[in-house]
Amino acid sequence: MLSRLLTPPRFLMLTYVIGAVLGFVQGIIVARLLGSAAFGVIAILVTIASLTANFWDLRLIDLATKLHYSKAGKAAEQTASMRLLLILNGILGLLMALSAALLIWLGWSLFTDTPPDFSWIVMQASIIGIAFITGTVQSMQRLTDSFYTFAIARLATQVLSLVIMLWWLLPHADITSYYEALLAANVLGLAIALWLLGRLWYAHFGQKLARLDYRSAWPHYRAETKFILSANVFSYSKMLSRSGDILIFGFFASDSATGVYRLARSLADNMNVFVDAVVQFYNPRLMELQAQGKRAEFSYIAGKFFLCAAAVTLLAIPVAFFGLDLINTHFLHDSYAGLGLTTALLAANFIWIAGVHPWLWPVMVHRNEAQRMALTGTAGALLQSGVIAGLCYFVAPEPALAALGAIAYYLVCYTPLLLWWRRV
Repeated sequence: MLSRLLTPPRFLMLTYVIGAVLGFVQGIIVARLLGSAAFGVIAILVTIASLTANFWDLRLIDLATKLHYSKAGKAAEQTASMRLLLILNGILGLLMALSAALLIWLGWSLFTDTPPDFSWIVMQASIIGIAFITGTVQSMQRLTDSFYTFAIARLATQVLSLVIMLWWLLPHADITSYYEALLAANVLGLAIALWLLGRLWYAHFGQKLARLDYRSAWPHYRAETKFILSANVFSYSKMLSRSGDILIFGFFASDSATGVYRLARSLADNMNVFVDAVVQFYNPRLMELQAQGKRAEFSYIAGKFFLCAAAVTLLAIPVAFFGLDLINTHFLHDSYAGLGLTTALLAANFIWIAGVHPWLWPVMVHRNEAQRMALTGTAGALLQSGVIAGLCYFVAPEPALAALGAIAYYLVCYTPLLLWWRRV
């Protein structure tokens, strides 16, 4: 009875919502303890590091998922593909960390007046690489169909992360303590994710991942060079839109104003747990439906995505606008001016993030049309950068005005793709 009530998608949604609440609580507490100026410095460091993450992200997870279902019933080949993914993304994670450290060291002075300690640079660079590898490992757990175990483990890891953060930060709240806690939490999260993937994979496929037999998968990856290059260009557009906005705004604004914008983006991004929850279950299914040519069933799921996202967006905008202003006034010492409006504007993009991208991207992957999203994403990112820079220069470096640039990005990126989808 309980299993029928808590189906895998519902259970994933439940655990992800709880995780979102924990993330919200952690973000607000950290913002209060550190203050807007320190939060702004962290925003600049993490954003510069994120540039390298998007630069090196070849979207191999999506490619591995596609190849996995093309080899259905061939456990040895599927396992070889998984081993190669882990090796390649492990190398990319290391490259991310090294280039992030170099980029922060060279470019911090353009965006903040606070010189970063060397330990902050090392820890931030390490965190960005570890988080990328952890994301790969967690995403691949879904291929074992062990959604209940996956969800519980992810939630447990997030609880441990919150405990570590509070235990480390409450006695002495500063940027160094923040980074120490975050690094410890990320290392623990990666260890748990790797252990769990190995257990789940062996139980489901009867194959051990801890071997170096991956060479049979190499020709399949190499044959997808067009996808990899197009997906990488799309990652560049994400780099401009998801990191460039904070850096451009930080160039014009104070550390405190940058802290407001970064906190607003973090809180708006918390809504994406709804996307993560359903994608973990539906992404493999959508890939499978594409491979089987079942367009009607695919379109039905896509419609459900859009309607649910529209409903959540309409609810989130007023809640963010009024609720976060109250939190700023009564909990954050009124030091995050404009937090409610900025978050509400960023929350408006949820209809694209949750209602369009989760089903449209599998279409692009299946049809080898990733270059379309690369082009529209690049156009949207360039427009976003221009909007933010223009408003900061000609009007004022206000966080809410910067949020308008993010709205421009999603409109330009996804509107042409929806028109294309209607024609195919």
